[in-house]
Amino acid sequence: MKDILSLGLDEMRGLLLSKEEAAFRADQIFNWVYKKRTLDFSEMTNLPKALRGELPGLLYFPAMRAVEKQFSKDGTEKYLWKLKDGNQIESVVLRHPGHVTFCISSQVGCALNCSFCATGAGGFSRNLSTGEIVSQVIHMERAIHGPVDNIVFMGMGEPFLNENSVYKAINILHDPRGRNLGFRHFTISTAGIPEGIKRLADSEIDIRLSVSLHSAKDELRSSLMPVNRIHSLDSLREALVYYQQKTGNRITFEYALISGVNDTAGDVEQLIKYLRGIKSFINIIPVNPVNPNFERPTDQKVVDFEERLKAVGFESAVRHEKGTDIDAACGQLRQRRRGKGLERRKGVVVRFGSRNMEVVDNETGGRLLCTMPGRFRMQGIRPIVGDRVEYSLSGNGQGRIESILTRETELLRPRISNIEQILLVLSLREPAVQNVITDRFLVLAEYAKLPVVVVINKIDLLADDEIKEFSEIYGEYYNIHQVSSKKEININQLRDILKGKISVMAGMSGVGKSSLLNTLNPGLKLRVSEISRGLERGRHTTSYVELLQFDFGGLIADTPGFANLELPEIEPDSLKRYFPEIDQESGMCAFSDCVHIDEPGCYVKELIKAGNIHESRYESYLSMYNELKEREREKGGKKYG
Repeated sequence: MKDILSLGLDEMRGLLLSKEEAAFRADQIFNWVYKKRTLDFSEMTNLPKALRGELPGLLYFPAMRAVEKQFSKDGTEKYLWKLKDGNQIESVVLRHPGHVTFCISSQVGCALNCSFCATGAGGFSRNLSTGEIVSQVIHMERAIHGPVDNIVFMGMGEPFLNENSVYKAINILHDPRGRNLGFRHFTISTAGIPEGIKRLADSEIDIRLSVSLHSAKDELRSSLMPVNRIHSLDSLREALVYYQQKTGNRITFEYALISGVNDTAGDVEQLIKYLRGIKSFINIIPVNPVNPNFERPTDQKVVDFEERLKAVGFESAVRHEKGTDIDAACGQLRQRRRGKGLERRKGVVVRFGSRNMEVVDNETGGRLLCTMPGRFRMQGIRPIVGDRVEYSLSGNGQGRIESILTRETELLRPRISNIEQILLVLSLREPAVQNVITDRFLVLAEYAKLPVVVVINKIDLLADDEIKEFSEIYGEYYNIHQVSSKKEININQLRDILKGKISVMAGMSGVGKSSLLNTLNPGLKLRVSEISRGLERGRHTTSYVELLQFDFGGLIADTPGFANLELPEIEPDSLKRYFPEIDQESGMCAFSDCVHIDEPGCYVKELIKAGNIHESRYESYLSMYNELKEREREKGGKKYG
């Protein structure tokens, strides 16, 4: 199998052609991955079902999950990713007015061991693959729900020591047929590898170059940056002059200002002398002291340093500091996690109080109260029910939340994370739930990108033809499970569906949700009453959601919140995506933007006339489409997004 994120479009075409698939299928996959940021072949709905089933045997997405994330008050986000082999790397989201920058890693650790850098203190493990580099970008775009504007290779590692993977990643992300990020939106930050700089100058990749300089004195720079002992300032300058002659591009120089080390008048004069004749921009960075021997200079020292550079005509600026309230420095978060001796356990938040929360431990299934660290409140971080967390045990039998793991999914109504499936409970009698209500539930579930198990309750009241009619409408696209909580029919099979997962139960009033829960796990709600007294609930709490714990393993939310059937902010023309039988056939219509209302050559409407798509489903689609259109008109034609 091949790493899909390490393949360019032409390579992907070649692979599919070798498997006797049409080359344009590669273009469709490329579009899903790089324009829609989809990392699941099953969601690539314009591909044939058979191909979607075969792709996991040909291609894989590199394993990468966030084991910790931090959020700064200024909008900076720091991610610590765990790779398939257990290694960890860091990436940062930097928000600026009008644009977003990703700072990404090129290696696991770094061999250059710069004295002010936390990454070097952890040593070097290996180079990242092209796919692992690209994966950082896609995962962070998914996290921020939007595109990045600039990518800087200024995370862990020296990019020129992993040149092939870095350049291929840039070319993949640059490809106009996919992500289409211009070359000038990429920056390589190097500690000063002369041959790498020269190769960049000779390449066709016209990206930006940034050099970590930090001193223009050989002896001092060698003590700060051991790479200078191999590649002196003279050899570095020769490469920089060559680069500028070949490209004409301005070079950014990073200068970490350290009190009493490189911030004197003599240091700035030496820097001026070294850079004379090189078109430069000098980025002055008051040091983030990860090394206890280094101190940040005074504000006046920083001002004096910058003013002297500007006085002789150099462009310079003091970097606007971001992420000062989190572990934002390169390698800092990874180092802190390695160095912390506290045993961390993992669990799921199942309930909230005003000052603490209830967590179920992953291994033992035990429940305990946990507090939040003060830094969470300072940073405006608030866990929600369903969050997977790491916690440490305190001496009083309670715990302390240390980190919130990445949310795989998140519902807004009810506010709950990491849901793995929705249990849609219906009854066809007493009461008879109308198909239009069922369809709205299903659209909400499709919009949330969550699998649905349709549970028909009270089957002891139904005739076979009633169940058959329902299955003919929904059975091809949804998993239907028939039960009777009263007669305990098929209850064990439903337990198997729920076991080990976090689920949400949804459905209209009267369909038997509560009785079904009590049949699945008698006394389910009674068991949590004792520990509930330990939760210090705020007096003004009006509503909340909680996860109930099954004895057989698994958690479920039973809440009226999901019964709010108001459609989310879907663009009317996008509604078809949430009806799988319509979405699957949309590509056969005469026009690619067909919305299946009154367009000529509509293949979907032909299928409806032939009975291959049930008319009641189309009527629901039409009703919701008109509802969304009316909402759009009321908003003055403003589109959602």
